[in-house]
Parts: sequence; structure tokens; C-alpha cells
Amino acid sequence: LVSGSFEGGGSTNISGSLTSTGSFGNVEANNHILLPDDGILNLGNGRDLKLKHDGNSTITNTSGNITISNQANDKDVILKSDDGSGGTTAYLTLDGRQTRTNVSKDLRLDNRSVSQIANAAKACMSGGVGSYPRSGFVHIDCGPVRVWKR
Repeated sequence: LVSGSFEGGGSTNISGSLTSTGSFGNVEANNHILLPDDGILNLGNGRDLKLKHDGNSTITNTSGNITISNQANDKDVILKSDDGSGGTTAYLTLDGRQTRTNVSKDLRLDNRSVSQIANAAKACMSGGVGSYPRSGFVHIDCGPVRVWKR
């Protein structure tokens, strides 16, 4: 138990747990806060928002909404993931300048052929449409109008 004011110079190691019995105030880190794998960062009195990394990264919320807010002027919210070839692709972009949503995704629908899906997408005359009949999907994105087949 540490009472009063505590300032660590350089590196301070605490083993066990650190508990505040009063108003903890703010915790400031000049560099990083590091939790080991399987460590969980709990937020809220009921620990109802959790951030965890255990080889996968998980955000869990058990009450209320989750709001992701970018308040930078004319900037985007971009959801990226591995593209299967060693890079990443923006699969979902919320465009702050145009008030639109850009999507880039491969699409497969039950009971519809690749050509039916591709023809419907091409009829929109907006974005890219790539047909992959051997793989059984159509790629649709919000880039420039273009069509390809593989």
C-alpha cells in the first residue's frame, strides 16, 4: 500500500497488485503501458469494457453502445485487415469528406451465380467489379469504374 504522493524516477517495479482506497486521480505514462499476453484492461465501474490480447485482439462491451468517433475535420474512419497476400486492404471506409461509406469486399451469394452477381454490380455503373468464376465469388469495391475477370 502506497499512501500520499509517490513519484518513481527511472524505472519503478511493483509486484503484486496496486489498489487505490480513495480517489486515484490520473495515471500518466510518458511512454507505454504494457500488459502481458492474456492481460485484460478493464474500464468502467462494472468492468463492462474490456481490451484483451491473447494472440487475437478483442474488444468486449457488456453495456451501452460502442461509439467510434473521429472528430478530425474531413478525415475518415478506416477498417483494415489482411488481404491474403501479405498486405492490408481497407475493407470499410467511412469517408468524412463525402459523408459516404466505401466498401471493398469479395461477395458470394447462395442461389446466385458469379455472372448474375457481376451483372447486377456492373448495372450500377459505379466502382470496380471483378469476377472470379473458378473461385466462386465477385469482388465489388467503390473505386473507379472498371471490370475484370480472372
